[in-house]
Amino acid sequence: VERQKYKTLQGAFLAPAIILILLGILMFVVSFIGVLASLRDNLCLLKVFLYTLAIVLILELLGGVVALIFRHQTLDFINQNIRKGIIHYYDDLDFKNIMDFVQEEFKCCGAEDFTDWSLNMYHSCEGRAAGPLACGVPYSCCRRNKPPSMETVSPKLLCLDLSRF
Repeated sequence: VERQKYKTLQGAFLAPAIILILLGILMFVVSFIGVLASLRDNLCLLKVFLYTLAIVLILELLGGVVALIFRHQTLDFINQNIRKGIIHYYDDLDFKNIMDFVQEEFKCCGAEDFTDWSLNMYHSCEGRAAGPLACGVPYSCCRRNKPPSMETVSPKLLCLDLSRF
């Protein structure tokens, strides 16, 4: 099976690894300019460092303001891409790991709620593929509360029935 067959994350967010590498290189260059300017007492390089940091700060603020102004479109865009990823959840290992981490960390399930998982053919209640995952959600959706007295109980038994919410 080709590992990145569907490339869920590539369309909307490009390749996250490439973006992080480019940002790391940019940070290194800017930091190097700042250190070099400071060590050499070079006023020109200090100005370049200052202006670069100012531009980065302004771009971050503008990005935040634009995301806030267009918050409904931003949320729709994110939810649409999460649902697209849910459809190919088991086909893209990278997206699966990211989705599991996000759901466990933020204690959420799906884009808006647990019903988004019915889009995945393995979790759908409809259709021919009525397997062990049908009408369910991934384990990362489950909310686990471990009281001290239940240390020996299987974690799967502590998974809440999300259909009640």
